[in-house]
Order: sequence, then structure tokens, then C-alpha cells
Amino acid sequence: MRLKSLVVALFLTLLGSSGFAQGSRPVTPNRDPRLPVLLGSTPIEIVGTVVAHDRDGGIWLEAIDVDEYLGFLIIRVDKVLDGRVQGNYVRADFYGGGENRLPKLLFDGKSWKIRLEPVAAKHYKTCDWTIPPNPPPNSLEPRIGPFMVGVGGARSFPDPNAMYCYVLQRTNLEQIGTSKP
Repeated sequence: MRLKSLVVALFLTLLGSSGFAQGSRPVTPNRDPRLPVLLGSTPIEIVGTVVAHDRDGGIWLEAIDVDEYLGFLIIRVDKVLDGRVQGNYVRADFYGGGENRLPKLLFDGKSWKIRLEPVAAKHYKTCDWTIPPNPPPNSLEPRIGPFMVGVGGARSFPDPNAMYCYVLQRTNLEQIGTSKP
């Protein structure tokens, strides 16, 4: 019995010290996806790194002859420049289409200066949906909704439903060390 307790303690120690999404910040606990999305209430400006996004490039919205989609990102907050951020990660929803697409460099695991806005009536469908947990590997379970994947070497990432959601606009992105995309 004592050996079993020792093994469990060793496992928990190793699990806690293994790092998370290339950092040593605490893991965000999972949250029931049936609960409403947590909404950011004031604008924030951060230096952040995208650690996960929707594998399929977002949810394509039904519109006649219009290329529209809603993308989901998990951003690690490296530094707060303005506003108050609750937690070490934020969720950012992006409504795009046509020429309004996120730059591919955003998904290279590098830092960006990002201004995020709270949800307002003018933002169509952003922060409306919770994101179901990813099914286990090799699951035959049908997938409805976004399937989140890590980027920039991140092997794991926090639950997107356990963080506050903001709206991301392409014009509010600036790669560190360059001008706006």
C-alpha cells in the first residue's frame, strides 16, 4: 500500500513539473461545456502566443455565395499591456472570410501583440458556442463543432470553456518585431 502511494505521489509530481504548452503556468481546470461561455467584459491588450486553434480552420457559416467562418483560438498570455486579464490563457473568436483571414504566421508559436475586445452586438456569432472536448484518439465518435489542436510545439492546452472569451479582429494583431500584417 505504501509503495502504491509513493508511485502515485511520484506520478503527480512528474505530471505537475512536466510543463504545459511550453510553459510552467498552472493548467486551467476543465469546465462543463453545457455552461455558458465566459465573456470578457473590457478590452485587453496583451503579448500572447497562440497555443491552439480549430483544426479545420473554424466553423464555416451558412451563407449564400459568401465565404464566412468563425475561428477559435487559445492564446497564452505572456504579458498584459493594458486591461485586466483573468488567468494565463484567453479564448479569442475570429469572424472572417474573403480577404479578412488570419495570417498563417500567427500559428507558428511566436509572440504577437494582440488587442482583444469584449463581445458586442456587432460581432456576429463570436463567443456564442462552448467547445466540446476533443474525443479520444482513434475514436469513432462523430464530431460536431470545432476540434482544437495545439500549435507551435504545444502538446496540450487548457480547456477553451474554462477561460474568458474575447473577439479578435485582424487589424488588432502585430507580430513582435514587425509591422502590422
